[in-house]
Amino acid sequence: MNKEKLLFYIHNLYPLDYLFFFGVFMLFIIIVGVVLWIRVNTVYSLLLLFFSLIMIIPIGVVGYVALDKNIRPREVEIMKNQKLLYSNNVVLRFTITPSYKVCMVDVKLVKKSSDLIQRFKNSLHPIYQTSFKVYNQTYIERILPNIKAKDYDLLLKTYCF
Repeated sequence: MNKEKLLFYIHNLYPLDYLFFFGVFMLFIIIVGVVLWIRVNTVYSLLLLFFSLIMIIPIGVVGYVALDKNIRPREVEIMKNQKLLYSNNVVLRFTITPSYKVCMVDVKLVKKSSDLIQRFKNSLHPIYQTSFKVYNQTYIERILPNIKAKDYDLLLKTYCF
C-alpha cells in the first residue's frame, strides 16, 4: 500500500471503522497483558504471544472486509472494455452504484489465464496498473494508454466513502 492510498483511507474512514481498529488493537493489548501475567511459564507465554500475532492480522482483515460490505455496499458494472483499433489505448467504461462522496478505483490489466494459480501469479505482475479518484460520480469513463497486449483480463477494485 502506497502513501497516497494510506492517506486516502485515513482521511475518509468512518468513526465505526476507527472503533473496529481500536477494538482489534485492544484485543492484542489484552493478550499481551495475559502473556505478561503468565510469564512464569515461558513456553506458554511465548506460544500465546505467537498465536496472538498470527490471529490478529486475519481477524483485522476479515473483520474490515465484512464491515466494508455491510456499511458501504456497492456494485460495479463494467459497461465497456474495448481496445481501440487505431491505437494501443483501451477505453474503460463502468458504473458504481450507489453514488459515494469519493471513490478510489484500482485498475489492473493482467494476462488472461484459465488456471487459478497462474491467474493469481498474473495479478501480482500486471500488464498495466493505475489508480484514480472519482468524486460524486456513478458513470466513469477512462482511457488507459499504451496497452500492447491483445488478450487480457480486467481487475477492478473500488474503495468508496
